[in-house]
Amino acid sequence: MNQLYKVLIITTTALTFIGSAFSMPIDWKGTFGVDTTLIDSYRRSDALINSGTYGNVGSETLNNSYGNRKNASFQSYIFRLNPSIIINDSVTITGEMTTGYGGGGMVGDDFSQRKKLAAGTLNKTFGNALYMYNTSSGSSNLSLTKFYMELYSDTATYVIGRHPFGWGLGALYNDGAEAWDRHSSIRDGITAKFKLSNFHIYPFWSKIQSSGQLTKATDITEWGVSVLYSSTEKDFKFGILFSKRSSNAQNASLASGNVSGGSLATNSTLGDTNVKAWDFYVDKSFGAYSVGIEVPIVGGDVGQVYNTGGYTSGGDYKQTETKMKSMAVILENKLELSDRWNLNLDLGHVSGDDGGQTKYEATYLHPNYQIANLMFRYNLLAITDPDQYIYDSYIVNAKYAKLHGKYQNDTWSFSTALIYAVANEAPKGGGKGFDEKTNASFTASGKQDKEYGWEVDMGLEYAWNPNVKIGLDSGYHFVGDYYKYTNSNGTKQKITNTFMAQARVGIAF
Repeated sequence: MNQLYKVLIITTTALTFIGSAFSMPIDWKGTFGVDTTLIDSYRRSDALINSGTYGNVGSETLNNSYGNRKNASFQSYIFRLNPSIIINDSVTITGEMTTGYGGGGMVGDDFSQRKKLAAGTLNKTFGNALYMYNTSSGSSNLSLTKFYMELYSDTATYVIGRHPFGWGLGALYNDGAEAWDRHSSIRDGITAKFKLSNFHIYPFWSKIQSSGQLTKATDITEWGVSVLYSSTEKDFKFGILFSKRSSNAQNASLASGNVSGGSLATNSTLGDTNVKAWDFYVDKSFGAYSVGIEVPIVGGDVGQVYNTGGYTSGGDYKQTETKMKSMAVILENKLELSDRWNLNLDLGHVSGDDGGQTKYEATYLHPNYQIANLMFRYNLLAITDPDQYIYDSYIVNAKYAKLHGKYQNDTWSFSTALIYAVANEAPKGGGKGFDEKTNASFTASGKQDKEYGWEVDMGLEYAWNPNVKIGLDSGYHFVGDYYKYTNSNGTKQKITNTFMAQARVGIAF
């Protein structure tokens, strides 16, 4: 039993007795859900080729699975328990406990049961003898993802501890408040919330990490402020968020690249960084029509990204600091046709990197912010690589348009969508390219098409009761020529359209 689990048991027990003794009200809230997903032709190709992303940076061919299976199926669960303890009129303590990474885990998965040896091979010695006994080992995966206090005063509210935060449309900072969100933007620090008339001013300071020595030489910090003007009378919101995130030279936890053969520094530490983010947000309603815009712009020194540099006059080798220059423009339009029907049009531009080594330009949107049931939603490398996570997927290097509508009554809701997307950056042949899946730049052997393709989505949700919802989702991706690219002397693979279907049930309490 690990130390965190012991602490949680002691803390929960103590709070239970304290609550009984002093009658402190505890509000228990949370979410639990289970889903099952099928992705047909997840490799986007029927060709049995093992010269894909792992062995050939830049290629869009995914490696074959065991037995050359073309379909993927997996089940996952999500669990969040949010106790909120009201100490008195001025103090509230709130926490969030989950059962693993991404707020849940994969059904049937238990890393300790797999018994990986140091050499990386599986220990199969008792695989047959204990076949009928192989089940969850019971090891604790309970994680304390949030734990913070709220202090209320006449002038402000102070949030102190590990707390979530979101901004705008949730494209860059997302608090993970929706039932099936797998990730949350987290601050380990303090946020002060001031309200002056229609202005909401939130200055903050956060410690991202402190590893190694407990000095400034190894820490990563972030500070900034968000200012939001919100008028319910005018149905109008406008705001700006500014943040500055910096790490110091001796922090060894952030690596600039993880793929050999690319021109990014392989597993080299970033060193000193000084990155600023400006995130602009506008939301306005005109009767039945509303529009939301978010424009995050990120720039500054992102550290020693590339294997470039030179010797100083003193004979020391010095890496070249890399400038970061990335941005996105997100536009969401909504038209309420009636009390039950709405029609939406979403547009987006998310910058990509051209593979050059003068600056880093790729923007990765928050993994909770997704536009389709299949395109961009899953990290397909995780299907054949158990060291990756299927829900670590981001919209990056894309221009997209999404036309979608929804019908909803007291019990049922039905949604449908049409999505089209193209890449902003793709190699032209003989020059540089950038592989967003593996964070590596490469020398291109040929020209790559920019079309990601079309997708048609449908969704159906039934409210069993106010707390229980059952859903069915599907998506059919008409795969574009972007995925033909193999970076192998101009050879193109034959692509295949892919399809997904998902069933889920969730409880909110």
